[in-house]
Amino acid sequence: MNKKVLAAALAALSLAGCATQAQMQAQAISDNSTSAISAFQACTDAIIASPDFDPIRARTPLDARKATLEQLTQTNKITKAERTAVFKSYDKVLACRQTLLAQLQVTTPTITPSLAAAYAKNDEILIALLDGKISWGEELQRAKQLSAEITVQLTAESQRINAGLQQYHEAELARRQQARPTRSRPMHSNSKSSTT
Repeated sequence: MNKKVLAAALAALSLAGCATQAQMQAQAISDNSTSAISAFQACTDAIIASPDFDPIRARTPLDARKATLEQLTQTNKITKAERTAVFKSYDKVLACRQTLLAQLQVTTPTITPSLAAAYAKNDEILIALLDGKISWGEELQRAKQLSAEITVQLTAESQRINAGLQQYHEAELARRQQARPTRSRPMHSNSKSSTT
């Protein structure tokens, strides 16, 4: 086999086996997101397990999506002890949020503005609870609704990112296909040697 043909075949095989930049970027996003979410969950789990959270543990699961029907229908306003517990826990929750946003910003910067805006809206709901304007149940209902809304927004943005990566992947594969060397055809000689 001709060395040039062998080299071209090996190059084509290596290109076919290499991940595209889009695939590598998608994997980096997936790895970073999984790590960020796991770290956030561990951070908030530590808050829930802390003694500072004891006075409000029965009132709120911290994640409104996990609220029970009993919690969602509470009519109690916040007490002084519960208010103190919220203040003690809030700074820790804020640190968890900031760490999550910073980590997501690395690979998915278009996700973080929506998430930061949702956190700001959640804080407004919490302030209404702290000011005695709403009950624990209403706070959880509003937070749960906000969670559903942000889930829709983040899902749409994730789909947009995935669609862009898919287009980038397909374009990269097309460029690789075009860059592959074409197989050269052997030249046949039609001339006959003559003897005289």
